[in-house]
Amino acid sequence: MKVKLTSQRRGVSELVGSLLAIAITIIAGAAVFGYVNTQAGVSERQLGSGVGSTVNYLQERFVVVDMYFVSSSQVTVYLYNNGNIALSPVEILLYNSGRTLYLTYTASTVAYTTPSCGSVTATTSYENPLLWSSSTSSGLAISKQAFQAITLALPTCSGASFSSGTTYVVDVVGLYGNSVTYYQTM
Repeated sequence: MKVKLTSQRRGVSELVGSLLAIAITIIAGAAVFGYVNTQAGVSERQLGSGVGSTVNYLQERFVVVDMYFVSSSQVTVYLYNNGNIALSPVEILLYNSGRTLYLTYTASTVAYTTPSCGSVTATTSYENPLLWSSSTSSGLAISKQAFQAITLALPTCSGASFSSGTTYVVDVVGLYGNSVTYYQTM
């Protein structure tokens, strides 16, 4: 009889061992599935963001139609949005051919690189209307198939002015990274 009790116990312990092995396998499989599923979601979001940025980059199209020198310290730049999304210019570079005058206009500042006199806070007296600000999601947005005039003024800190016979360059940078360059001689 002792032999029968031992063999019955072996059967029960083998059954319990098999059930424990199956349970451990299922739990480990669920953990691996959860990890892989989470990583797949992260990858999908990154891919979607990248594709969205690329699509926006391709749909953002614009041209600088003309530059008009209002005075020796003001220029008006005419933009036309021929893209499939609203154009939000975030930066305008204005410089002369010799780079003795080099300004960067953004939503928050107008910075002189040459001549060096620092930067001033962007206001409508320096750029009208104010450029797009990504941090506040506000500013100039040009709708599809529309013209927009942007007037840029030279800050008075350097005493610089536009001079006749000099070629000036304007680089306009859109929110999604497109850049358009335009040359005009005063």
